[in-house]
Amino acid sequence: MENFTPQHFREKGLFALFGQAGVLYFKSAKFLAVMTILSFLPVFVFRLFLPAHLAYAFAEFQALLQYYLAGGEIYMASLMAAAEGDATIYTFMHAGVWLAFLPLMVGATTYLAARHLDGESPNFSDMLANAMPRFPAMLATLAIVAVIMVGLLFLTGGTFLVAIPIYIAVTIMFFMHVTADVGRWGFNALSISRFLVRGRWFRVLFFALFILVAYGAVYLAINVFGGILGVSASLFAELPFFLISQLILSYFLLVFALWYFDIKTLHQRNLEAVEKMVSDTLREIMERRDNDDSKL
Repeated sequence: MENFTPQHFREKGLFALFGQAGVLYFKSAKFLAVMTILSFLPVFVFRLFLPAHLAYAFAEFQALLQYYLAGGEIYMASLMAAAEGDATIYTFMHAGVWLAFLPLMVGATTYLAARHLDGESPNFSDMLANAMPRFPAMLATLAIVAVIMVGLLFLTGGTFLVAIPIYIAVTIMFFMHVTADVGRWGFNALSISRFLVRGRWFRVLFFALFILVAYGAVYLAINVFGGILGVSASLFAELPFFLISQLILSYFLLVFALWYFDIKTLHQRNLEAVEKMVSDTLREIMERRDNDDSKL
């Protein structure tokens, strides 16, 4: 009997996932573009209604920080401190609204990846129809995760115990994909994500950091280019650059979705292998018993 073990099945490499995501991205670019605008345009609209002094402080802080990092005078640090308070408030408000709409895009890319792996080509209405019903559960789970992580960071910040929230963050990384894929939410989704990551924590950490750094580099390049053109002086002039950065984000979300399904498939194949091994072993035992009985 062939000895089936989990080592028979290997996860895809990171660059293979990037390539697969690229093919799927260009194949479904128009649907992703519409879904991206639907998901993240409300974030931009929200910025129109933020108090002007917060937005000004944020822009001023960015400009001062860039100047300071480029070797500007040391007194710039004191000017940065003056703008830092309002800039922090702006950042948290903006990030909160952005995170509120992120699950919609994660749900859409997860569904797109699932259908692609099944050999299907969904359209925009299919993506929206499958992303919207799961959106509340994903948002609720995201809120639970945010409370847990902020609490842990508050308790462990500045000490070596900060490794605890980092460890937990990696283990529950796929919770939104779980909710988008199978509908499980809350602590159930967190448990399933923890099961998927088990035994590959460092690999998941390395992959996630690589993906996040890659997106961060592209996002920074877009903002630097926009800064050179002076688009930050006008919120509406900044809109195309904002949407471009979110369109690029949808590509990286596709990478995450395909990565999730790759790990999930690995677990399913290993389970099938174990089930076959048990079935074959039981059949051999029964055959030996029948042969022994026939000799008596």
